[in-house]
Amino acid sequence: CPEDRFLLLGPRTYTGGFNNMLMTLENIMIAAKLSNRTLIIPPSRNERYNWLRFDAALDMEQLRNVWPCFIGSDQPWGTLPAPTAPSDSAARRLLGKPRADSIAAHKGLAPSDYQPTPGSYASMQPKQGLAKDQGSTVGLTSAEIVGEKHMSRPEAADYPILRIGGSAWGGMMTMCPDHKLSAEFWSNVKPSAAVKAEVDAFKEEKLGGADAKYISVHLRWLEGKCTGRSESYYVKSVSRQISAMCTNKYALTSKIVQASGLGHIKALFLASDRQRPEADRDFEKNGAISYDKGNKKDKYYGDGTHFVAGRAGDLVFEPAVDMFLLAGAELFVGNMLSTFSTNVAAIRYAQGEKKSILAWPEPKTTKTFWECERAHFWCGEPQENFSSYGHTKNHGTC
Repeated sequence: CPEDRFLLLGPRTYTGGFNNMLMTLENIMIAAKLSNRTLIIPPSRNERYNWLRFDAALDMEQLRNVWPCFIGSDQPWGTLPAPTAPSDSAARRLLGKPRADSIAAHKGLAPSDYQPTPGSYASMQPKQGLAKDQGSTVGLTSAEIVGEKHMSRPEAADYPILRIGGSAWGGMMTMCPDHKLSAEFWSNVKPSAAVKAEVDAFKEEKLGGADAKYISVHLRWLEGKCTGRSESYYVKSVSRQISAMCTNKYALTSKIVQASGLGHIKALFLASDRQRPEADRDFEKNGAISYDKGNKKDKYYGDGTHFVAGRAGDLVFEPAVDMFLLAGAELFVGNMLSTFSTNVAAIRYAQGEKKSILAWPEPKTTKTFWECERAHFWCGEPQENFSSYGHTKNHGTC
């Protein structure tokens, strides 16, 4: 792995909840691979989390199959003497300190970050990986991000430390990765040991065993903006089908299950943002089971940390438990507007081609999952179509 070429996230590391962060990790890891740089992965510092590391949710060693050259920011990196190293530290500028009341207070989850040796590579001032004079970066492909207009421009190509923000509109979250590389990433998204143990224990206790067959449903209301976004972001020919998932209740899910030939499966797992209580009650009275600790886990500007006591007594990251329980079902019914749902679907497609329904009736298309649902609404070839709000679309025709 390169010891004199690094890629950092910052100064804003991530936007939104865990699944937005996970998409940023996908994109920054692909960019590091394509640019042959060692990736330094910081903890979260955004409006929802203050000090969350991915190894609380994921098996990070498994992700080395995608790109082996990454280091957690709490571990020594950039230790070799640098040609020039101003006293201003890249690591300190990037990471800051955790709040005293953050999840860093939970023993073992977030040790203090590495402080670099003066004169080392990690002490160098980073340069921005994205050129400010090239306009919006939303929807750029992986090749464009690492290409000659941005990371490979003359002043950046051979510079030891590049830094790119992780925000949604102008950072790494809204990059559009190569389809093959995206599938490779999601095929290696596996649960951490603690999350896997909790998923297995929940299946055994609530769903009938480790090999139990069940249907999974994810409800996402997007703080009341869901139906409006389906009209705003997608062309008329598909916005109605996508909007149907915003108001999904048991009757629609039952119809989808029957149409999929899985009506004989009665076990139903529900993960909900708890923003439509009547829908939650509707599923529950029809036998839906949830892994839910009542801590407003998806409410925007919610509690900020989602660690709960697991069945074995260890702290587990609740959204990851939900994600892998959703991913393990025979059929997944989600919402194409939710990054949580599309990430679950990505895991399912990449790890076994399992069926996911993210719009109903399903729009007819000859394109693959990686060109449609996974591409999300900011990716795709330019089109002449318009959304229901009259916006010219660069995407969404799937």
